[in-house]
Amino acid sequence: MLLFLLCSPIFLLYFILCFTLPIIKIGKIKKGKGMKIYIIKDAIHSDYVFESEIKDLFPSDKKYTKVGWGDRKIFLETQSWESLKAIDFVSAFFGKNSSVLRVQFLDEIPKDSKEIELDKDQLEIIKNHIKRSYNGTLINKRKDYYQIGDYYESNLHYNCITNCNNWINIGLSLARVSNRIWCPLSLWV
Repeated sequence: MLLFLLCSPIFLLYFILCFTLPIIKIGKIKKGKGMKIYIIKDAIHSDYVFESEIKDLFPSDKKYTKVGWGDRKIFLETQSWESLKAIDFVSAFFGKNSSVLRVQFLDEIPKDSKEIELDKDQLEIIKNHIKRSYNGTLINKRKDYYQIGDYYESNLHYNCITNCNNWINIGLSLARVSNRIWCPLSLWV
């Protein structure tokens, strides 16, 4: 309880910033055309979904490839958001754990997906952002790991500032699809 009281001003300030900083926009948005990607998100996390455009990075027989980045312990050892332990959340928040890139293959796009149209150059920028996010080492999942998909060691550092949603935002911003200065919550992606 004492730890919570000591940390609560930090969490309060963080959540104030989460709802004010994403309003600040930088640069101009470039309207792409010809290629589509999708963003899927839930209350906490966001992922890219690609059609065949990313098969060179992650070959598969499935039609769609879902790519996300996040905290290793939460991605691999947490069964569901409801079962997330407070200590694991705090460890991720303060950057205590390593991170991973998650790749899942899908037969169809989830219904709640947000479609984004890109040109070829914008797509290459996002693909390069993904390539820079992992070192290519596939993780051999233990039997007690809950999540499905392939996981790769990441060379990025996960924390409350550089989290999964802002990782998506950075890729979109580099491609000039988005122009938010910071996107810590999936709400803003």
